[in-house]
Amino acid sequence: MGDYTEVSYEYEVHGQFKPEAEANPTIGESGKLEYVDEYIIECILTAGISML
Repeated sequence: MGDYTEVSYEYEVHGQFKPEAEANPTIGESGKLEYVDEYIIECILTAGISML
């Protein structure tokens, strides 16, 4: 992005998920809807440049 490198954005979101009966969830319980606070991180990459 011009003369800047390592540009990213992050913002907090409220996610939800419901583990299936066969799941072994670390958070929440199988068959029960769980709500969690999460962060989304977005990065802008230049085509042809590897992050590895």
